[in-house]
Amino acid sequence: MNCEVCGLKIRINWGSGHVALCEEHSDCADELEQAKLAYAAHFAEDDGTPALASRWTRLCAAFIDGIIIMAVTLPFMFYLDFWGVIAEQQVVPVELSIKVALFSWAMFFLIHGYLLKKKGQTVGKNIMDIAIVTTDGHKPEFFSLIIRRYFPVALVSYIPFIGQYLSLIDNLFIFRKDKRCVHDLIAGTKVIEVLNNKKISIAEPQEITGAVS
Repeated sequence: MNCEVCGLKIRINWGSGHVALCEEHSDCADELEQAKLAYAAHFAEDDGTPALASRWTRLCAAFIDGIIIMAVTLPFMFYLDFWGVIAEQQVVPVELSIKVALFSWAMFFLIHGYLLKKKGQTVGKNIMDIAIVTTDGHKPEFFSLIIRRYFPVALVSYIPFIGQYLSLIDNLFIFRKDKRCVHDLIAGTKVIEVLNNKKISIAEPQEITGAVS
């Protein structure tokens, strides 16, 4: 673990259980708790509920996840000579599509499964400090999240001709006031800002006066 004041890697936690502090800053626990509360205001709406993730952060998270899955899937597609087969047959064989889809899903679970189960985050969401929660603010059940939030959208994207347009419509729903895409509406989820692994300066929270949305 690391000290939450200076970031020093520590083996013994000198803080009060849920507050990680090095020996030098062991007397800062109370102030750190107040600092966390003050900083939390930056991640809350006016009514005190967690603030929704911005459209920009969600886009960045999706971009990161997309780059990761492409990095692992493209070599597999080259191995299958995916584009060569298409050029020769003028269509995408069903068997080839199934192989790529199954491989992509396997990589998705391998890369994002742990974070989704533990934190409701993909790698991209973890990097951007945002997370998926239920509409009442709880971490969603893992299998419910996969079956209701990810699987329907993936299934729709495989529909010939109209799949890409339906996926676009799904993403365009982000411009609703509640910033919930179609897959959020299906799964009963939303994406919020979280305070993850941020080193906190004890002096700064004194300047914080209110929440921002």
